[in-house]
Amino acid sequence: FERTLGHIAWCLPAQDVIAHGWFGPAPHHPLLAERAGDFVLLMKDNWGLLQMVNDEKRPPLLGNHGGLSAAEMQVPLIVCGG
Repeated sequence: FERTLGHIAWCLPAQDVIAHGWFGPAPHHPLLAERAGDFVLLMKDNWGLLQMVNDEKRPPLLGNHGGLSAAEMQVPLIVCGG
């Protein structure tokens, strides 16, 4: 990973990311660790990964869910009760 993508992302053990609160404070959903997998990629700066199929046109992305840029980290959350 370091040789190929280390310049654009950090690769961290998922348990460390969970323990440091990157997925929010405890208590966590019982399936969080399983769903996070073994490692989590945290993209640096304004990098992102996008999988394209064949000659598919690249979508105009204004942001990416979970980005670490200042703009991404300040996306408002609206919760509706009911």
